[in-house]
Amino acid sequence: YHRFEKGLLRKDRKPGFQTPSGKVELYSSLREEWGLEALPHYEEPPFTPISQPELAKEYPLILSTGRRSPVYFHSEHRNIPWLRQIHPHPLVEIHPDTARSLGISDGEWVWVENWLGRCRFKAKVTPVVPEWMVMAEHGWWFPETEGAEPTLFDVWKSNVNQLIPMGYQGKDGLGAPIKHLLCKVCKVSAEDASHE
Repeated sequence: YHRFEKGLLRKDRKPGFQTPSGKVELYSSLREEWGLEALPHYEEPPFTPISQPELAKEYPLILSTGRRSPVYFHSEHRNIPWLRQIHPHPLVEIHPDTARSLGISDGEWVWVENWLGRCRFKAKVTPVVPEWMVMAEHGWWFPETEGAEPTLFDVWKSNVNQLIPMGYQGKDGLGAPIKHLLCKVCKVSAEDASHE
């Protein structure tokens, strides 16, 4: 079933794509009309080992902040008890070889940190992510904690958005660096854990 063949994508009900020409447009006439670059191009993200080799010495892993959970939708539903039973803690996925080199075991609390801050996650050791990358969940808060200031349901404890610099969108105003930040990961120390 191809919607573009039946005219289901276009307001005029003609076959084709929802573009002025009805075709796939690699050269976008709409983008050109809006004063944007009409052809796609590659820009190295602002915080990678290539664009920031010195920073990458201290923060050698790529952080992607878009790990999804089938239980939650962004920051919603953390307050539903049976969902928290299924998925009780914020997770960061880390490759087995990377975890081993850092002395991290599956299920241990870890810090994910960069020059902007740090946040806590439970390590999920999995070969799904490459060795040079970690993938963290976003949207965590803890309804079992105090909702008033200064804690605000401990929203800052595992808030990966703390690690995202502002103002680095692409020329079009899109493309915030949420998939390609530099970070490091380390175990939460016994002393840090005792302050929880």
